[in-house]
Amino acid sequence: MASKIAVRFKSYSMSVGRRILVLTAIEQIAQKHLDTMIAQKAARAIAQERETWSLVQAWNKNKGKRDGTRPDMVLLDGEADRSMSANFRTASNLVASLPPTNPLNKMGREFIAEYYPEGAGAVTSVRYEDQLTTMEQFLAAWNSATWRERVDKMGMRPFIDQLEALVPRYRATLMAPVRRSVTFDQVRAAELSGEDRLASIVGLVLGYYGEDTRADRDRRVEYLATYDDQQARVGAYYRRRRPAPDVDPDTGIELPTDEDAALPVHVDVDADAPAQA
Repeated sequence: MASKIAVRFKSYSMSVGRRILVLTAIEQIAQKHLDTMIAQKAARAIAQERETWSLVQAWNKNKGKRDGTRPDMVLLDGEADRSMSANFRTASNLVASLPPTNPLNKMGREFIAEYYPEGAGAVTSVRYEDQLTTMEQFLAAWNSATWRERVDKMGMRPFIDQLEALVPRYRATLMAPVRRSVTFDQVRAAELSGEDRLASIVGLVLGYYGEDTRADRDRRVEYLATYDDQQARVGAYYRRRRPAPDVDPDTGIELPTDEDAALPVHVDVDADAPAQA
């Protein structure tokens, strides 16, 4: 799927942060020279690209997850993990701090052997559904005649009560309809629209200052300096067959990227070099 306008230029497609950086520079220059039409178009494009930026950030946050996210589960799962881990730490501290002959040391060792033989991580790093099952099983056991008195003696009751209060919310949130995540199609459509907007504004500048005069040439160079700089940077990555990372649109600093899961960026394979003013 190719952009309708951008393919007419021998240029590299740029990520949303780079586009905002370029558009901001163009808007500032247009305001300085009182080029109202260019300034207004650039301002509208920046506002739209800020929305695309938010969309892309949401995509990057959720990519690699299942087709649907449960944002509330992250907080609840953290609470559950802390409660589950607290019981393990309590038992571990008893074992480490008390002599083997102490009854609490023995209770701690038996507790760990029964519920945390591989440590707390083996219990808290599983799927939400599996952890819910584990928590329900543990709570039933800890409230049974076999363990109730012992966990109370070891000082675990506050953590168990906390976990018991949490489980119904955990279950309800887990069973609630899944909130759909941002889709790749949404992000790609927004990216292509952004490419078109930038290309149209570059075209407007080239048309507005299109004469082969010193004044027009200087103005083109001024307007498109940031554009050409970003084209050169993206082109350097492209020639190394690497995806160009996005940049912070306010500072121009390149952002860390996971190349294995990076959002694909459209590249005009017929483009040998960036466009020049």
